[in-house]
Amino acid sequence: MKSYREVLEEQVKEIESLEKKIKKNAERRERGIEGKVKISNSHGNVQYYVKEKGQSSYHFVPKAQWGKVRRLAQINYEQAAMKCLEHNKKAIINFLKQYQIEKLEQLYDTMPKARKALVNPVEKSYEDRIKEWMEENPGERNTYPMGRSFVTERGEVVRSKSEKIIADKLYSMGIPYQYEPRLELVGYHTVYPDFVAFHKKEKRSVYIEHLGLVDDKEYAQNNLRKIEEYERSGLLLGRDLILTMETMEHELDVKLLEEKLQALL
Repeated sequence: MKSYREVLEEQVKEIESLEKKIKKNAERRERGIEGKVKISNSHGNVQYYVKEKGQSSYHFVPKAQWGKVRRLAQINYEQAAMKCLEHNKKAIINFLKQYQIEKLEQLYDTMPKARKALVNPVEKSYEDRIKEWMEENPGERNTYPMGRSFVTERGEVVRSKSEKIIADKLYSMGIPYQYEPRLELVGYHTVYPDFVAFHKKEKRSVYIEHLGLVDDKEYAQNNLRKIEEYERSGLLLGRDLILTMETMEHELDVKLLEEKLQALL
C-alpha cells in the first residue's frame, strides 16, 4: 500500500513557505490599514465601498482612491488565505499523528517465522515485492555479443565502464535494478534498455539509458529516435526514463548521475 506520509509532510512545508510569504507582505505593508471592501454594480459600472476599522458603515470610494481599495482587498485576501493555510496545516499534522499505515507491513515482518508460515499477509513485505518485481523484469536479455566487459559490484557483466559505474551506483544506493531487460515498445519493436530500476515509493519500473557517444551525429540521431519510441509508448523522459550521457572528451558525470537517481528514484 502506498504511503502518503512524505507527500503530506511535503505539503506542510509548502504551507509554511506560503505563510512566511504572507507574513513578509504584511511586514512590508504600511501600518494602520484595516477594513473591509464591498463591491456593487450600478448600471453596468463597478463601485467600491470601504468600511475602515472603527467605522460603523461603508462609504463610497471614488476612482482616484482605488489604490486604497486594492490594498484593503489584498489584505482581506491574505488574511483569509492565512486562515485557510493554518486550518489545513493543523488538519494534516493531526492526521499524521494518527496515520500509521507503515505498521501494517511491520505487523507481518516482525512475526516469528513459525507464525508467518500460518498466515497470508494482506500486504506483501518489501522484500517480497522486490523479489516479485525482479522475476517480472529479468535481466541480461540482450544476446548481442559483448566486446570489452566489466564486472559490477553485484557480480553481473556489463558492456562498458560507464555502465559499471551506473550499476554500482544503483547498488550502493540500495535501488533494485536489472541489467538489459527486454522491453516491447509501440509497434512491437523490441529494445533492451541498459537498466530498469524499481521505484520504491511508487512501486513501478523506471528505465535508464546511457548514451555513450552523443558527439557522434549518427549515434545521436538513432538515440533521439529511440527516445521518441519510448515516449510514444507512454514512457516519458524524466518520469519513466532516465538518460545519462558522455562524449569522447567528457566522461559520465557521476555527481549528476547520483542527483538524477535521488530525484527520480
